[in-house]
Amino acid sequence: MSRKKTLLDRRKFLKTSAVGAAGLTMGAGLPACTKKEHPVPELIPLSSRPKLDSSQKPNIIFLFSDQHRYDAMGCAGNPVIKTPNLDRLVSRGLNLANTQCASPVCQPSRASLLTGLYPHQTGVLCNRREEIDPRLPTMPRQLQKAGYKTAIIGKTHYWNLMLSSVNFSVMNWGVDARQKEDYIRAFGFDDVIEEFDLSVHAFDKFNMSISTPYTEYLEERGKLESYKRQIRTMSEKTSGHWDGQTSVLSQEEDHTSFLTRNATSWIKKQDR
Repeated sequence: MSRKKTLLDRRKFLKTSAVGAAGLTMGAGLPACTKKEHPVPELIPLSSRPKLDSSQKPNIIFLFSDQHRYDAMGCAGNPVIKTPNLDRLVSRGLNLANTQCASPVCQPSRASLLTGLYPHQTGVLCNRREEIDPRLPTMPRQLQKAGYKTAIIGKTHYWNLMLSSVNFSVMNWGVDARQKEDYIRAFGFDDVIEEFDLSVHAFDKFNMSISTPYTEYLEERGKLESYKRQIRTMSEKTSGHWDGQTSVLSQEEDHTSFLTRNATSWIKKQDR
């Protein structure tokens, strides 16, 4: 065996050993290691909230679409994209055509929208570094103080999908978004269905799986693996990232449809 071949084998061995050691270290002290959490503010129980007449407390539905260009709507003059429901909302309301978000980056922008603060005030300046501090003032917590019951259904991105920020189980090597529900409730939400990006659903590094309510739904229907395979061909670092593809899922099985059904179901269960 040549010296060159021996060195390559050693590198491979050391690389594999390092990954294995990291896995053992994380799993050594069950329930496992976690990132230092922010102190959670005291939640506001429903019984402590003011009782308001329904005429004083209109229902609020906040639709927040991800990666949605301002002109990707028919009402914005787009000649190709058809958005009849959004167009109807605009025709009955107000369309602000000259607005800016606090940051062009996902997590800082969401933190500012949640709190009404600038990124330098929230301390969240980029993705994959900081988690939003639930002790900051938030819009949903103010709604709770005003007597509202609140829910978040979909992607929050208040937390970071990093090895140090979630719990791991040795027997089930993976991340479950539902582990963050209590953290998300601390921002002022009574009920939580946490989701993430399509690319995260198909994450496959280190043989680690990502579980969310949606991936569980697809698994029950026998569609999860075919869905993951397609998403991996469309990820940011592949040549097919900008290619239009027909989904392997039906419209009923689509991520947006899944979230819409859950949001509608939650609304129907509330007292009118």
